[in-house]
Amino acid sequence: LLAPTGLLAFMAYLYAITGNALAFVDAQAAWKVRWGFFLQPLVTFIISPFELSAGWNFRLLNFIAAVTALLCAAAWLRRREWAWAFYIFVSVITPLSTVTLEGHTRYVAVLFPVFVMLAIWGRAPLLDQTIRTISLVLLTLMTTFFGFFLSPALI
Repeated sequence: LLAPTGLLAFMAYLYAITGNALAFVDAQAAWKVRWGFFLQPLVTFIISPFELSAGWNFRLLNFIAAVTALLCAAAWLRRREWAWAFYIFVSVITPLSTVTLEGHTRYVAVLFPVFVMLAIWGRAPLLDQTIRTISLVLLTLMTTFFGFFLSPALI
């Protein structure tokens, strides 16, 4: 009951300062959030894969994160670990339902079942080296962007 109590308290606070208890929902319009079918952003990327970034959306990295998470969820389903698969699916499908890939990497970065599955897959030496190489390349790329105050959107 603690989570709904927190939500109700936040809604009461919003009502007190704005007169609208659902101001957090209305604020989504400022970010141009629209809802749709969760596979649409993935299909959009597949149709135009060479558009690596759009605005501040590093589409390639976000696409890889989303697909990796979905593959890990499918692997958990095969292992009959329903709770972990459900946790990943809900955590991936919800932001994908905003019909954009933007920010998806940060949503996947906190999904511990994804990293557990990557560790299980990493028992195979070739896949372990592949995962490490991809991670090292991405770390280098992102550190370089950060160090030079760049964004993939500006390149």
